[in-house]
Amino acid sequence: ANRLAHSLRSDFKIHNGNTYGYADGKNGVVNVTSGPQGPSLGTGWDQALSGDNKILAGGLVANLRIGSNTTNNRNYVPAIPQGLAAALNASNQPGDFTTTYGFCLDGATVAVPDFGTFYEGSGGYYTEMNWGDAQADSFEPNRQVPSAVILGTLPAPDSTGNPAPWQTLLFCPNSVSAAGAAGNVHPGSQGLPDHLFLDFFWMPAVDPYALSEPLSTAGKVNLNYQLAPFTHITRATAVVAALKPVRMAAIEDVNAGNYKQVFNPGGTGTAPKTFTTRNLLNSSSTTGSLADFKTRFEAGDIFRSASEVCTIRLVPAGETLTSLNTWWGARRLTGDNLREAPYKALYSRVTTKSNTFTVHYRVQALKQVKRGGRDWAKWEEAKDVIAGEYRGATTIERFLDPNAPNLPDYATVSLTGAYDPIDRWYRWRVLSEKQFAP
Repeated sequence: ANRLAHSLRSDFKIHNGNTYGYADGKNGVVNVTSGPQGPSLGTGWDQALSGDNKILAGGLVANLRIGSNTTNNRNYVPAIPQGLAAALNASNQPGDFTTTYGFCLDGATVAVPDFGTFYEGSGGYYTEMNWGDAQADSFEPNRQVPSAVILGTLPAPDSTGNPAPWQTLLFCPNSVSAAGAAGNVHPGSQGLPDHLFLDFFWMPAVDPYALSEPLSTAGKVNLNYQLAPFTHITRATAVVAALKPVRMAAIEDVNAGNYKQVFNPGGTGTAPKTFTTRNLLNSSSTTGSLADFKTRFEAGDIFRSASEVCTIRLVPAGETLTSLNTWWGARRLTGDNLREAPYKALYSRVTTKSNTFTVHYRVQALKQVKRGGRDWAKWEEAKDVIAGEYRGATTIERFLDPNAPNLPDYATVSLTGAYDPIDRWYRWRVLSEKQFAP
């Protein structure tokens, strides 16, 4: 029954005042036998014990003790029902949970947007205070909600439509249930995959300026970078550029005792241990993040939806596709929201349908030389002549005028019968022309 306690609490207000995984011993009350989530027994926190023994193994990850006896050691205890041994989904596989900011409690919460700074003089994220306005030097368009992938912490139903324990929408291939365990699959990857919900949402490209127009993909990178039919030409530069600023956040099991350690820089106490949680990407097309692209193209397949970027296995620097499952298996404390964070940043930047094309051409005016007995249906390279030639490039854009009077209202058009597809309403315009001379 405890596994069904997946809630809609927001990580906006989960902190050590909300004692979910243990009995409440505040206000001088000790050795209590009940609390907000039941008696002080089982996995999580046991107020009746002392020292390190108060924090018990388990909770989100089976047999893994999160935290140690520090000044505020209750901050380590996840926001879970009392006595939960592990966050398991309906298939008894490791389930989805959220990693929250700073030392706010991890657990069954809905991740909030990136609000930037807190209401405190030093700014930053590592506190449990209220949120404040973002500082100017930390502002970036679309930062709070880069894309609809942020909805990945919403609870998802099972195949029958009933609530499913510890299961959220799946917007990445490195789910908690699949990582490090061969044969395990996330329910959201079965049948119609969850990532197709993202097709209902669209985010404009607004950096470095407002590039996007209605029903346009200007400013976005096409996932289908293979050039057809010239498949020997590799033009992955734009996709590599989109991957370049992306970081993969992950928390190693070995840091379970200190990844939420409380430390006041202006006070006393031991400074927290430093360790890497954000990783660069390996962009290799043979062993890294572009390998899944290459495999798809070599099989004669393409990307049909931008949401399919959520099926691409991103590989951290220093690792390969071969070692990826092992790498994730040692980082079980990484919440579902952190695993999907790279895809949250990427989804609004990619597309599968380009709107702007540069056409390179070489045009010749040919003249057949008149002579007796020639076949006018054939061109003779050694005898006929080139009368003129023009070489250049033209950039053209495919666009849709949303104010066109005859444009159907596709919100009311039935898609089950015959209807005019929106493609027929696209028009073309020339953006630039350039002659190559010589």
